[in-house]
Amino acid sequence: MSLLDAKAGEEYLIKTVEGKPKHRRFLESLGFQTGRSVTVLGLIGNCILVVLDGSRVAVPETMAYAIMI
Repeated sequence: MSLLDAKAGEEYLIKTVEGKPKHRRFLESLGFQTGRSVTVLGLIGNCILVVLDGSRVAVPETMAYAIMI
């Protein structure tokens, strides 16, 4: 399932990052890499707010579909 399907307050492991190469590189530069854990905090506008390595990161819904958990 993608990050869009995640429940708030739950911790997940990232299985893969899919999508266009430039989007994958951008997401991976933010820390969205295979095997890392991510906790979903909730939605803010059209972004998903997550905790990744102790930092809060907002990911647009248009990119969050490519993060498979």
